[in-house]
Amino acid sequence: MKSFHERLRAARIEQGFTQEELAKAIGVTKSTMAKYDRGDLEPNISNIMKLSQVLCVSVDYLLFGEDPLENELRACVEMLEYKMIGKVDNAVDRIEIKSSALQNFFAEIFDAYEIWSSRDDQYTDAIFEYDAKIDSIIEKTVDDIKKERVIKSKVTVEKMRAELANRAKLISEKEND
Repeated sequence: MKSFHERLRAARIEQGFTQEELAKAIGVTKSTMAKYDRGDLEPNISNIMKLSQVLCVSVDYLLFGEDPLENELRACVEMLEYKMIGKVDNAVDRIEIKSSALQNFFAEIFDAYEIWSSRDDQYTDAIFEYDAKIDSIIEKTVDDIKKERVIKSKVTVEKMRAELANRAKLISEKEND
């Protein structure tokens, strides 16, 4: 299992940040960020939370290597199975979700449930097929959500880089005056 600093470095690189850019984003020096990256220094909880937000990863992932997303999706499936039985038709239309990955997740869960509940052999092989389908849907959704996070993060990184370039230009112009 990767250590904190290995997960931090991997997330930083995956999101396209240099040590200097990430340091500025969370308000620490480049040398402090380099120490975090090497594992020579552990950030305080405030900086861990900032890192989590900037890198679009959970605090649980940074600290323990666990992403709670899969567990949250499984809890959603259970909630849907218990609370939406009999109300499955058009239930997705009543749920307002901005994430296309989560919209697809709910639609696929409802479809899988409808297929399973309409079968005569619900309590034989069908339940195993249903469970395998749910596992597949969850795995796909976790991947899709991570892709959405990366896209969102890359847009944020580009905005931050543009802002840093503008600030550098203003400083340079003031120095030339």
